[in-house]
Amino acid sequence: MTRLSLLAALCLCGTLSAATITVTTTSMVIDVPGAASIPEDPNGRTGLYDPATLNIASLPGTDGLISLPEAIIAANNTAGADTIVLGANTYTISSPNNYWYGPTGLPPITSDIVIEGNGAIIERSSAGGTPNFRLFFVMGPFHTGGTGKVAVSAGDLTLRNLSLRNGLARGGNGGRGGINGPGDNRGGCGGGGLGAGGAVFNQGSLRLDSCLIIANSAVGGSGMPRLPSTNGGGAGGGGIGGGGANGGASGSTGGGFYDHTFTGTSLTSPFGGNSSAGGTIAIAGGGFGPGDNGSTSGGSNGGGDPGSPNIIAGDGGAFGAGAGYGPGGGGVGGGGSIGIQNQTGGSGGFGGGGGGQNAAFSANGGGGGNGGFGGGGGAGGYNSTGPLVGDLGVRGFGGGDGTAGGPAFGWSGGGAGMGGAVFNHTGTLTIINCTFTQNASTGGSSPDITTNGQGLGGALFNLNGSVLIVSSTLAGNSVSGGQVNDGGSLYSLALHGKGVQSAPGTATVTIENSILADATGNSNVAVRQGGHPFDSPAGTSVSSLTTDSFSIIEGGITNFGASVTGTPVTTDPMLAALASNGGPTQSMAPNTGSPAINTGNNAAANLPVRDQRGVARIKGGTVDVGSVETGANVAPVITAPLSLIIAQNTAHTFSATLSIADDAAWGAALQVTLTATQGTATLAQITGLSFSAGDGTADAAMTFTGTLDAINAALNGAQFTPNAGYLGAATLQVDVNDQGNTGAGGALTDSETVALDVQAPNQAPVITAPATASTQPDTALVFTTISVADADAGAGPLEVSLLATNGALTLSGIAGLTFSAGDGTADAAMTFTGTLTSINAALNGLTFTPTLAFTGAATLQIDADDQGNTGLGGALTDTHTINVSVAVPKKGGDDDEGCTTGDQRGYVWLISGALALLAARRRVRRRA
Repeated sequence: MTRLSLLAALCLCGTLSAATITVTTTSMVIDVPGAASIPEDPNGRTGLYDPATLNIASLPGTDGLISLPEAIIAANNTAGADTIVLGANTYTISSPNNYWYGPTGLPPITSDIVIEGNGAIIERSSAGGTPNFRLFFVMGPFHTGGTGKVAVSAGDLTLRNLSLRNGLARGGNGGRGGINGPGDNRGGCGGGGLGAGGAVFNQGSLRLDSCLIIANSAVGGSGMPRLPSTNGGGAGGGGIGGGGANGGASGSTGGGFYDHTFTGTSLTSPFGGNSSAGGTIAIAGGGFGPGDNGSTSGGSNGGGDPGSPNIIAGDGGAFGAGAGYGPGGGGVGGGGSIGIQNQTGGSGGFGGGGGGQNAAFSANGGGGGNGGFGGGGGAGGYNSTGPLVGDLGVRGFGGGDGTAGGPAFGWSGGGAGMGGAVFNHTGTLTIINCTFTQNASTGGSSPDITTNGQGLGGALFNLNGSVLIVSSTLAGNSVSGGQVNDGGSLYSLALHGKGVQSAPGTATVTIENSILADATGNSNVAVRQGGHPFDSPAGTSVSSLTTDSFSIIEGGITNFGASVTGTPVTTDPMLAALASNGGPTQSMAPNTGSPAINTGNNAAANLPVRDQRGVARIKGGTVDVGSVETGANVAPVITAPLSLIIAQNTAHTFSATLSIADDAAWGAALQVTLTATQGTATLAQITGLSFSAGDGTADAAMTFTGTLDAINAALNGAQFTPNAGYLGAATLQVDVNDQGNTGAGGALTDSETVALDVQAPNQAPVITAPATASTQPDTALVFTTISVADADAGAGPLEVSLLATNGALTLSGIAGLTFSAGDGTADAAMTFTGTLTSINAALNGLTFTPTLAFTGAATLQIDADDQGNTGLGGALTDTHTINVSVAVPKKGGDDDEGCTTGDQRGYVWLISGALALLAARRRVRRRA
């Protein structure tokens, strides 16, 4: 019974195909019966479910409800594009669901999903002790198929009319080196990992429509100082989501998608991973899949190769390529492991920090591992004999360099913070009518600011992906942490090489009618191509930004070798603070005098019909720039017929003829009053309406409030029913008050009155005629009882059609008739018009003549059409068929009905003939 009570929450369109799923609880619980959860493991797969055991048919859970995680998992595992509907509630997440590219609060998006927010807020809990995690991860094409990998598909996610709040993506801290062995032998520290995408990490397709993205953060992992203890060596680099191990007997791995402690203190971590330290036997980097452990050969899907210099050469290292000989590089998302003695520490994979070098025992050589993309460099080791000092590990893009291994140094570089709200990695990102504010990217700290990671892309970071920003506002976002921090609103980068990807990348950004302003950092918008810190790969990555001349990019664009097209406005947009300006989500409106007001491009390729709030664009003749369309409140407009003629005792339905238009924001309530005279009104439906008078059914007067959509749904199909038996004038008056929604000027109204004329309905014609008739072969049959009546025809013309089979028809006259078929004489078919008087005169004496020598069944069909004369209801008709028998009379004097005509003249003829024959015989006898 629980499942039956929630059928309304599931609208299936075919068996296990596209569906609408309504979330019925704010809980994050997953308790679908029989769902086979993949437990936490080194593969980051926590939260993925066996498709055979959890799909839409499995819902709801044992609690009788549907949670947002349950809805996402079921949609992922059910064919077709699915829509998830939220209520205007706050959905708070307290723990990560999975570890794709770091901890993520909700199940990964691996199919085509639209989430309709209706004003919902999805947030990471702000309670103390809540772990770090972003909100969404949209799967890309990198991780589909293959042995030992999770079989998933690329995702396509649309978020509409909701807010994303308080997500936190933090890179793992580097491990801390210490003293190892006799004397002053100091291990280097591992570099910090990348923090990417505080709200969303996108590798697939992401569309944000009328959303507020607020107070999300991406923070790089910290570069660490050495331990003050006397027991330790080199340390592992931080991962994209987890910290590296400190130096020690069992602590040498770097962090991966998760912390190094996730699976204990193993020297190998297969997923997002790291290999053990190099030694006499060279160990390769860990890979992405469950079986991609570090080994003596390149691990598949591993990370960066060892840093340089290195006594033992290393190979591999781009995104998806295994590390070669030498101390192992971190895998995708993983930090490098340590390098012992004179070897260089392993480089970080994508997002991982470089491993720290162990203490150098014999001679100078080796050093800290290089950071992967966004990872900090590892630090070199130190030995007091000599003294022997290892080199620093070079930073990955955006990370901080490690330091050399001298006694006063040995700390590692911090990881980068990229994309405080969204990190778009090779994906497609579309932003329409959105506000991004208070989002921050912060580079990971280290003992010295010169080795901190950078904060890049306070709201958005685009790496080798495509971004479209339309009619949106990105304001009040920030970057910090490093000595130089760029792209407070947006940073777009095309880059390839070790730890990124092997082939040249392409990054594109297109901006229309948008505001990017009020950012904190060295620049507001930055674009770059190339610039790999320690690799010079073949080919050229290409980055481009195209903006219209209407958008406002305060301070202009900082260009590092990319292609920039267009010249935006660069002045202060003069925005008001974030506020509830109407609609499901908060927004930032331009203040009076703002250069954003009435200065946009009405011909923009992607111009939306409404703004973030749902208010109609364009006001004042020219569209505003940004997510909010300003202007005075515009009065609602009622569309209704001026007058109608309706039938007595018959309800009239307003089908797509009664509606209200207004520029009110989504969710704003309007008030409507319907007043009827000489009748009552009934709405088509009352969902979403609140009544202060009447109830919407058979009311002479009703007043209700509701959103524009709910009101128009109620009016489309509404009925006016005249009072019983009433004839004459009636009215339906419609009044609407927008209650001041939306814009300055106060409440505005409109009123329309439909004039109704209630008339008697048209009455149908009635044909009078016999059902059957008979005649003899070659003998005409004359009808004198056929007529047409019509109570309200008056002098109006009617149309009559006659159709005969196996014979012909001749009217008794044609005076007053007009023919459109036949002429009234010997016709198998004829059609004519005339008054009732003329028609009935012609039918009285209608003759049916059978076809020569024919015997058998014949018919005469009569159709009458009053052509709408007179009254309401349109033309009405009647039809009648006479079955005619044409037969030779039977011998023997039997009473043969086959000899009877419709007017009995054949029978009279037979009797008369018999009497005449009898009289003749009598005369003969008399003569005799």
